[in-house]
Amino acid sequence: MASEDRVTKAGTPERWSRIVTYRPGEDGTVQSIRDDGFEDSALVHDVAWALIHRNAADAWHQAKDGRGSTLQYHMVANLLNPDMLAELVGMWRWRVRRHLRPGVFAGLSPALLQKYAWALRLTVEQLKSVPVEPPPVPPENPGASTNPPSPGTGG
Repeated sequence: MASEDRVTKAGTPERWSRIVTYRPGEDGTVQSIRDDGFEDSALVHDVAWALIHRNAADAWHQAKDGRGSTLQYHMVANLLNPDMLAELVGMWRWRVRRHLRPGVFAGLSPALLQKYAWALRLTVEQLKSVPVEPPPVPPENPGASTNPPSPGTGG
């Protein structure tokens, strides 16, 4: 290891400080240091959650504008994609993707709506509607908030 410098939080177990990161040294060369990875991991998580929240807000706007079904919003808010939802409800993927269209979703039978509601842990009435307010979208600066709320909770 090029440096015995360690960037760790106080009380961090020794096994967590085995991550090696590379940073520019004072002389301009790349040096490896032992790091606990918390700072880099927190940045990655903040960026990922910001993307999830933006996707949920986009799906909300599409459902409100009639460009997407409420099923699409609830699917995105629950961190699912059409393939995962298809497996949960026991349908072909192409059928689930088709049901994401608002016109097709409006004509679904009560039995199909019940299957989707069960998979998303909602009532059929909740499945047919979206929250009044869009999900919060965090600021563009990824390090601004530490723990953004879950997109499915509405706040």
